[in-house]
Amino acid sequence: MKTIRLSVLLTGLAFFCSAALAQQLPALSGITIEDKHPNGCVDCHTQMGDQDYRLNAGLKNNPEHPDINEVTDIVPESCKMCHQDGAEAGAMNLISHKVHYHKPPAENHFIKYYQGECLSCHQLNSSTGQMTVKNGPKNW
Repeated sequence: MKTIRLSVLLTGLAFFCSAALAQQLPALSGITIEDKHPNGCVDCHTQMGDQDYRLNAGLKNNPEHPDINEVTDIVPESCKMCHQDGAEAGAMNLISHKVHYHKPPAENHFIKYYQGECLSCHQLNSSTGQMTVKNGPKNW
């Protein structure tokens, strides 16, 4: 009887410890949890019902921006054609960070409503520590 109680106690302790450890792991997309945005921009900027959040649709609201439909294949890699470091049009990394983090977290839609984080757009190679930007085929 003592063996059964000890076994039950140890099983319960192991379950409790594994549950406690699981709760301590941070939710890091592609590292500790499934990456829901493996293609970065195009996984979030989609058409939802009658709302079109795709990048080409959003850029139509900027009359100064050229039409990107024919020159874009991979997003955001194709954007660097004009938006490279030091470019007059502005560097892609500065533009995307400014757009996604221009407001404090409590007022920021990227964070507040979409749970946006660095790993929504960036991918970390946990073996090398190298951070890269996710890319995906255009979705329009």
